[in-house]
Amino acid sequence: MSTYKFDKDVFVGKVSDGVFHTKISSDYNIAAPNGGYLMSILGNAAIHSGEFSLPLSMSVYYHRPTKPGEAEIHTKKLFGGPRLETFDIRLFQGKEESITCTASFTRENAFRGLSLPSPPPNLPQFEECTKAVFPQIVFYTPISLYLPEVQLEWINGKLKGERKLTGYLEFADGREIDPLSLLLFSDASFPPVMRYTGGLAWVPTIEISVQIRGIPRGKRIGLISMTRFVSDGLLETDAELYNETGEILALSRQLAVIKEKKRRPISN
Repeated sequence: MSTYKFDKDVFVGKVSDGVFHTKISSDYNIAAPNGGYLMSILGNAAIHSGEFSLPLSMSVYYHRPTKPGEAEIHTKKLFGGPRLETFDIRLFQGKEESITCTASFTRENAFRGLSLPSPPPNLPQFEECTKAVFPQIVFYTPISLYLPEVQLEWINGKLKGERKLTGYLEFADGREIDPLSLLLFSDASFPPVMRYTGGLAWVPTIEISVQIRGIPRGKRIGLISMTRFVSDGLLETDAELYNETGEILALSRQLAVIKEKKRRPISN
C-alpha cells in the first residue's frame, strides 16, 4: 500500500460484489468531512468495481453531514461500453444514506477529437502567494493552499466585495496529483464568499458536479474559484483546476447553503 496519507485515507475494502467498507478520516474536516474528500472515496470504490480507472464526471448529492468513522459504500454499474462506464454510488453510515452519486469513468486517450485553444488562466505567480493557515481547520493540514495575501485578508477582518480566489493547491506530503485526487481538489478551497462576509459557521454543499478534463502531471495545480450569485441563503461556486502549463484539468460547480454567524460591514 502507498505510504502517502491520501491513499490511506481513501482506501476501500471489498466486502462483496458492489459493497465496500471504508473508514472516513477526521483529518479532512471543515465542521464535517470535506465533500471533495468524500468524492474521492466514492470514486475509489467505483474504480474497484469496474474496468476503468480515470474519473470523467461525477454528480454528487449530500443528504446529511457525514461523520468520521466507519462507512459502507454500494456501487452499481448502470452502463458499460468500450470507453465509458457509469455507476450509481451510495454511501451509508449505519442504516442512513448520506451521499448519492452518479459517476462515469474512462481510460486514458479514450476520447479523441476537436480541441480548440482557450485563453490562458489568469493565475498569480506562485512566488506571489502565501500559504493559507487556519489553525482551527484541520482540512488544511494534509493539503496546502496558496493565495495572494490580499485574498486572505478576510481572516483578519478586512473584507472585500470580490468573491474570487486564484492560487495553487498541493499535497502537504509531496504526493503527486492524479485524476482521483482532482476530485478532492475540486472542493478544496474555502468558499470565495468569505472574502465578502468574513468568517462563517459553515457553507455545506447540497450538490456538486465535477468534470475531469485532463491528466495532471506533477505535484502542484492552479486554482480559480468564484461565486457570482448569492440569494436567499444559497450560492454557487465554480472552480477550475489547471496544470502549471495552463492546461485545464477539471471543472466543477456546486450549490451550497450559507450559514452566517453575523454579518459585518465591508471595508473600503
